[in-house]
Amino acid sequence: ATSVLIAALTLTIFGYTLWKYPTEIKLFIRHKINWAVFALGLIMVITILTGDATWHAKAVGLVMDGRYLLAFLAFRLLVRIDSQFWHKALEKLPRILTIIGVILAIVGLVQVTLMPRDFLTIFGYSFDGVAPYVSIDQGENLRAFATLAGPNNFANYLLITLFAALFMAWKSKGRSKVVYTSSAFVIILGLMASSSRAAFLAAAVSLAVLILSSVKISKKVIVAGLASLAV
Repeated sequence: ATSVLIAALTLTIFGYTLWKYPTEIKLFIRHKINWAVFALGLIMVITILTGDATWHAKAVGLVMDGRYLLAFLAFRLLVRIDSQFWHKALEKLPRILTIIGVILAIVGLVQVTLMPRDFLTIFGYSFDGVAPYVSIDQGENLRAFATLAGPNNFANYLLITLFAALFMAWKSKGRSKVVYTSSAFVIILGLMASSSRAAFLAAAVSLAVLILSSVKISKKVIVAGLASLAV
């Protein structure tokens, strides 16, 4: 239901923009961040076509991952249509996300260090549904996930809050910069406690995209870097 809603909203937003602001669509398509998203979508499609999983599993994977790309593109388009409104509306969002990320990370760290491994059974977690704990390779080392559905979900949410903290650290000065930098460090510790390899890779790729989009780098260096990554 969530995926259908996101798809419907995305089509509505793009349709409205194409009808009302056709020039914005052209400028939107040319933006390099959007091209990175298009490239990721293409990689997903190629992976599905060449993978060994069943077509049902491939379709589920495409829907689960593709909805985030659609939501991201739709929101970026909304910001382009009325940037002043959205900048005001979202002015406090990075601060809120940073606070949420720190709390979530601390809960996850406490979960794997201080609390009994099955303490989440108090909140209804059970092995008949969502397990109260997850370990690495069924061993003794636990993976943090706070009160979410699992370590990967936990890490995915932390990634969003991590970049909010990094953004605030970058734009702040003095004591505020120290606070947000420390917050980012705590969130990174939470990510490490999740042992989510997918989140580690996503963090590395996101940082690379952020750097490439913020710093002027020669095309030769970019091509060489992409070639190295492919190898």
